[in-house]
Amino acid sequence: MHPRAVPIGEGQCLSRQSTLDNILVTKVPMFTKVGLLKYIMEFIVTEDKALQLVDKPAFCNLLGYVHPALAESDILHHTKVTETIKARAVAVVNVIHKHLTKVDSQVSMTFDSWTSIIGNPFFSVTGHYIWSPDDKPQQWELRCEQFSFAHIKGNHSGQNTA
Repeated sequence: MHPRAVPIGEGQCLSRQSTLDNILVTKVPMFTKVGLLKYIMEFIVTEDKALQLVDKPAFCNLLGYVHPALAESDILHHTKVTETIKARAVAVVNVIHKHLTKVDSQVSMTFDSWTSIIGNPFFSVTGHYIWSPDDKPQQWELRCEQFSFAHIKGNHSGQNTA
């Protein structure tokens, strides 16, 4: 910026101004095997992909292209991904159970059913309750937890989902 374009005494402030790069640009974390498992699980769960995707040659080739130092033994297989997803699900259920044992309020339930993009019907049960930390009982927070998510055999009829 031209020195005459800056009011007297303000030039020092402008020279110390930083950019937003550290805030706006997300930095790619360093590669780790644990991180790879985490991101693969997130991809499979959030995008509703089949667990066997990780065993497909094209997926393994993609991993090798992205991280050439990855050895064949480092590439995850569906059994490891399945075990890890199940273990995380059990851990989440335990956390929810722990929270619910401390809930002084009632738990309201909502039920929902829908069909996935490929036509599979599902049924969900969600609990809604008010929670507060032990050390701040007046600090209320509305929480929602999914208690059940199940594939429905057949259609969405009331008799079938009961």
